[in-house]
Amino acid sequence: MSIYRFRVNLQHEDEDIFRDVDIKLTDTLLELHYGIQEAFEFDNTQMASFYLSNDDWEKGAELTLFDMNEPGAEDIQMMHEAVLTQALGGVGDKLVYVFDFMNLWTFHVELIQDLEASEKVSYPAVVNFVGTAPNQYSRATVMQNEEEHLLAASKETDQQSDDVPLQDDIFEGFDDFNQ
Repeated sequence: MSIYRFRVNLQHEDEDIFRDVDIKLTDTLLELHYGIQEAFEFDNTQMASFYLSNDDWEKGAELTLFDMNEPGAEDIQMMHEAVLTQALGGVGDKLVYVFDFMNLWTFHVELIQDLEASEKVSYPAVVNFVGTAPNQYSRATVMQNEEEHLLAASKETDQQSDDVPLQDDIFEGFDDFNQ
C-alpha cells in the first residue's frame, strides 16, 4: 500500500512552522484535515476548506468541511467525498488549507512524496515537525487586545480634547408636524 507525504506550512509571526503528514492514498481530504488538526494541536471546532492551488498558491476549486451550498449556487465539493488519488495528480500538487474563518489560519499544503506504507504506523501520521505550533486562539486574543487598546486611546483622546461637541442647528425652527 502506498501513502502520500504532505508538507503543511504555516507562517506565524515571522516563523516558519511545518509538519509532514503521511496519509493513505485511499483516504479523503477529510482525513487530511483531521491529520493537520492533530499535527497543529487545534481543537477542530471551526469551519475549514481546502482549495486546489497552483505554484503561486492561488486558490482554485474549493473542497469544504460542511455543506453550505445554497439552492441554485455552484456546487462545492465536500472533503469527505474527495479521495486523495482522485483530487490530486501527484507529487508537487498544492493545496491551500484555511481553518477557522474568524481567525483565518492559512496553511500551504504540498504533496512532497509518494511512499510505501509501514504496517506499524496508523495513518494519518505526523512524521516530522519544525517549530512550535501557535495557540489556536492566539489571533483572537491579539485582536481583542488591540481593540481594547484602541478604545482606551479613543477615550483618552476624548478626555483631552477641548473641542465642543458638534451641534447641528440647521433645522432649528423647522417643525415637520405643522402643516
